[in-house]
Amino acid sequence: MPQKTFTDRLIAKIQARQSILCVGLDPQIKQIPAQLKQKHQKQYPNPYEAVARCIIEFNQKIIDATAPYAAVFKPQIAFYEQYGAWGVWAFEATLHHLEQKGELAIADVKRGDGGQTAQAYQQGYCSKIDLLNGSQMESLVKSPALTINVQTGDTMVKPFVQAAKNTGQGVFALVKTSFQPNSVIENLLSKQNRPFWREIALFVAKSGQGTEGEYGYRNFGIVAGATFPDETQILRKILPNSWFLVPGYGAQGASAREAVTAANKDGLGIVVNSSRSINYAYLKQPKQPQKPAGQSIDFVQAAAQAAKKARDELNQALNQANKSIVAQPKPKTKQSK
Repeated sequence: MPQKTFTDRLIAKIQARQSILCVGLDPQIKQIPAQLKQKHQKQYPNPYEAVARCIIEFNQKIIDATAPYAAVFKPQIAFYEQYGAWGVWAFEATLHHLEQKGELAIADVKRGDGGQTAQAYQQGYCSKIDLLNGSQMESLVKSPALTINVQTGDTMVKPFVQAAKNTGQGVFALVKTSFQPNSVIENLLSKQNRPFWREIALFVAKSGQGTEGEYGYRNFGIVAGATFPDETQILRKILPNSWFLVPGYGAQGASAREAVTAANKDGLGIVVNSSRSINYAYLKQPKQPQKPAGQSIDFVQAAAQAAKKARDELNQALNQANKSIVAQPKPKTKQSK
């Protein structure tokens, strides 16, 4: 295990910025400011290239504006790969910008196959890829952490657990979505009369053993929606030292209080995602006259203000629950894990 794993780096970010906020990077062309779209449409006749370059600039501005208030960023691959190779390039460029800025990323790709396919996913997002001359190089879409589906079982999970153990890779398994109404499939009962989401959590609890970082938190965590706080409390009992990536706060309707339900007493163990409420906060701002060319676009300031507001709301909710972020967690020995 490397000295600084994903979970250790995440804790450092949370402490430095006093924030458990995860900013989702979900570029939706219809929502991106017209001024930015017009700029790239004029410069690049290839419509796919114009979209990709527009996404890159939009993301870079969102990242730079919100970084002081965020612990981590989460680009969702679906919003990129719909544009083919150009979109994947924009995804790659977004990850590269985050790395250059020293920011943490969770690649939200939710890969879910097994065997050699799982190994290929693991190489692409976690380690190195094979070249024609027999050598290897870092993948262009390598990310400090990623999301996966684990329904395929051990044949899917093993390569990622190994990466978590060997390189400190962060992994988040989808367990409980934030969509409403509640998923029928997630709530199907097993032979043990437990809902499917609970069985997945138990599987993750067993599979993630040995992936702990310096402070005892595992590098193998879960995705658990804020819109079902009762379930997240159950999940926390099953996974006491795992990280929860918590969607559903903000545009999906969950409150800050609901979003922090699964936080541990030290204020750690969760990062709460907000995408639309931050990316497109400018759409809720009072309309202003068009700014002259060369001046900053108002979506940047609006995103920064929305990120700060989200951070402060989440911190207030933690304080009210007596779960304030600790100044410095104590390292755990191997015996105490």
